[in-house]
Amino acid sequence: MAPGVPSGRQNRRLIKGLGGDRMRLVYCALACLTLSGLAFSAQARNATENERYLCRWGSTIAGGAQASKLSGVTRYGARQKLQAR
Repeated sequence: MAPGVPSGRQNRRLIKGLGGDRMRLVYCALACLTLSGLAFSAQARNATENERYLCRWGSTIAGGAQASKLSGVTRYGARQKLQAR
């Protein structure tokens, strides 16, 4: 084994020596670094024209469904109205 490299037994002793509180701190630090790395990589971008069209279409459908619901139109009537488009 190379000098300065701990053996398997020494590694276990080192990890065991960290104890519960220190190990918990190491895990928390590792989790924080991982989450911050993920948050940094997820950045906003501009929507494409197709995505904007899809959002407008969805909001139109949702608005029509809400209006039908509030006016007392049955689901069957709302479906017939959508199919007539």
